[in-house]
Amino acid sequence: ELKQARAAQSAEVTATQSALHAAELMIKSRDEDITALSKSIVERDEAYKILQGVSAKHFQQLQEIVSSLDDDGSYKLRHAKKTIDEMRETILRQKRIISRLGFYPCMILIWPQRLELAWAFLEWIQLRSN
Repeated sequence: ELKQARAAQSAEVTATQSALHAAELMIKSRDEDITALSKSIVERDEAYKILQGVSAKHFQQLQEIVSSLDDDGSYKLRHAKKTIDEMRETILRQKRIISRLGFYPCMILIWPQRLELAWAFLEWIQLRSN
């Protein structure tokens, strides 16, 4: 009987030890899961901050577009700066041609005074859009 009691206790201790070992493995696995989830939360927070910055920038751009409505309700050119820069380059090219040839070789006569007027107009538009 004593041997049976010892064997039963030994089996109980062994079962408890293996249950304890299984619980330790489960806790270790859960800790790894928690660590991975924490990293994921940090990454998502960083991505969220970036998205907030992007959305704030888009909102700011939308506000600028809305505030740039003309009196008649039409939108100004979205790419006004690019358009102005391209026009400026065209005018400079025409000025270089005129300075070399003395005239602009096209059907429409462009005089230097008109170029100066166009240049001043483009600068006025650029100042107004800023």
